[in-house]
Amino acid sequence: MPFNPDGSFSRILHGHDTWATDAAAGTKILSSRHDQNDNDLADGLSNCITKTGNTQPTANIPMAGFKITNLGTPTAPSDAATKGYVDNSPGWTAARYISGADLQGRLNFTSLSGVNGITWSNADMSWFGKAATANQTSNRLVVNSSIDGTSVQPGTDLVSIDETGNVNLSSGVLSNNLSYDGTNWRTPVAGSGSLLSLSGGGITLQANDTATTTAYQTATLRSHSAFVDSGSGSTVWQMLKSASGKTNVIYGCTGGAGGVRWIMQLGNATAESGSNAGSDFEIDRYNDAGASLGTALSINRASGAVTCSSTVSATGYQCKSGTAGPYSGNNFNIAFGSPNAYLFIDATNLGIISVSCDYRIKKDIAPLTSTWDKVKALRPISYTQADYGELFKANDTPQWGFIAHELQETLLPSAASGEKDAPDVIQGPNLLAIVAALTSALQEAMLRIEALEARP
Repeated sequence: MPFNPDGSFSRILHGHDTWATDAAAGTKILSSRHDQNDNDLADGLSNCITKTGNTQPTANIPMAGFKITNLGTPTAPSDAATKGYVDNSPGWTAARYISGADLQGRLNFTSLSGVNGITWSNADMSWFGKAATANQTSNRLVVNSSIDGTSVQPGTDLVSIDETGNVNLSSGVLSNNLSYDGTNWRTPVAGSGSLLSLSGGGITLQANDTATTTAYQTATLRSHSAFVDSGSGSTVWQMLKSASGKTNVIYGCTGGAGGVRWIMQLGNATAESGSNAGSDFEIDRYNDAGASLGTALSINRASGAVTCSSTVSATGYQCKSGTAGPYSGNNFNIAFGSPNAYLFIDATNLGIISVSCDYRIKKDIAPLTSTWDKVKALRPISYTQADYGELFKANDTPQWGFIAHELQETLLPSAASGEKDAPDVIQGPNLLAIVAALTSALQEAMLRIEALEARP
């Protein structure tokens, strides 16, 4: 072979065996000698790559560190490319896929500082992988506002996802069916959009009160709820209605039929008309089918008056008066003892609450006849209170009074409530009847005294 293993061409006639030695030896020119030499040259040339491209390599060609220079622009998939063409490649005409397992299927950016990422210039932002910063951040993936990534800390990290899965927003805004065009919020789908804003002191919820009717129509957002820190460690829930005549409502629902069971209105639809009127407090109740049963409790904002639709009851006997002062500091309780209501201050039973005495609730009015004998028959007593049931506790305080059933027997049945020894009924005196009897007897006594004083 004309080429030895190191690539050098070796002629058949070489050294002492050359055309010159043949001439010196008087050897004639022989065709056999010429054919052998020419065939050797032809074999050597046949193993070379021609510049016309008529011959091709039959094995890999090591370049020994040297370059192939001045290549043309590649057009076919098998064409070689220059460094300049690769550096300035405008893109791909088909999708590119990265496949493989573990590290073989990844794009890895290993620089510990600066820009690590893939950018999308039309999006005006880039995804970056950033290494942890001691005492500041953990390893994280961020969307950055920079599109060129030319500095060590480019742009602003708009969104970051750290290695524990925490998502952090620089704007603090999350939205649904909203798109921001730089000036206005718009709804990509006709209807309503909502926005949650996380600020330094709390959370604000916004939405458009009026639904849009076309795609990407401007939506006017209004803050309707806010959860904020008052600045002193207290949490405040603000419900912001758009105007007077609207409501702030909390629904209590069940998973059964009908859904709603209670509605609490922190400012109902009563229009505000000045002088603190309107936007009253209201609690409404609903039946099993979710239909309204009416207002159970309401509080008038202007007057503070409380209105209940049914009986008010309380367990126990402890009610406290308001602000401490000369008339407060004691527990008070009104207990119903059927048929009477009793007033307690602390543990002391002060007796039956006063009855009505208006002339408009009376008929068949006539002067009281003589009660002289009836009053004389009354039996005033002294006593101390005994234990009886839950309402009456024994004490040693001397008291004066009457026996209720004796008042009924001496004066008239209505001089006391209830009946003697009736189950679960504690009798009480009708003070008006007793006072009336005493007044009548006193007036009669006064007439007798005046008559005696008039005698000569």
